[in-house]
Amino acid sequence: MIWNLFNREKISRISGLEFLIEFFADAEVKASKFILADPTPADATANRNYLNSVGFNLTPGDSYLAPMYEKDNIVDPVLLAKIEEQRPNYVLLNIGGGTQEILGAYLRKNLSYKPAIICTGAAIAFLTGRQASIPTWADRIYLGWLFRCIAKPNLYIPRYFKAFRLFVLMVQYGPKAPVAI
Repeated sequence: MIWNLFNREKISRISGLEFLIEFFADAEVKASKFILADPTPADATANRNYLNSVGFNLTPGDSYLAPMYEKDNIVDPVLLAKIEEQRPNYVLLNIGGGTQEILGAYLRKNLSYKPAIICTGAAIAFLTGRQASIPTWADRIYLGWLFRCIAKPNLYIPRYFKAFRLFVLMVQYGPKAPVAI
C-alpha cells in the first residue's frame, strides 16, 4: 500500500486470506490429499475441523505437529518422511512467517516429487477463529492489520512499528534496490 502511494509502478496485492477462501472453495482441491503442519495440537484440531466443515475429509493422520525449529537449521526429516509416505497433493505449512518459507524450500529441494507447498502463516487461523476475525471487506481495503492490532495490541502493535523500517527504505531507495554489502 505504501509502495503504491509513492511509486508510479504499482504492485498488485495478494491477500493470503482471500487466496485461502477461494482455494478451499475449489471442488478439485477438496478432493485432494493434504498434510497440514501446525504449531500446536489446538491449531491442528481447529484447522482440521474448519476444513472438514467446508467440505474436506481430513483425519488426525493428515496433521503433523511441527517442532520448534532452530533458527539457523530449519530442517525436518520426520515431516519429509511423512510427506514421502503419504504423498499428498498439498502441504499446508501453518507455522508462521520466516520459518515456514525456509521449511518449504527444504521440502521442495528434498522431496522425490513436487506437491504444492503452501505457506499459510496466520491466514488459516483467521478462518478458524484462532486469530483475529477479519471480515472480507476489511481485508479487501487493507485493514486486516487494524483488526489484528485490536485483537492483540501487545503482540501486533510493536510488530507493525518495526515494519516502519521498510517505509524508510522505500523512501530512501525508491524503485532502485539497495546495494547488498
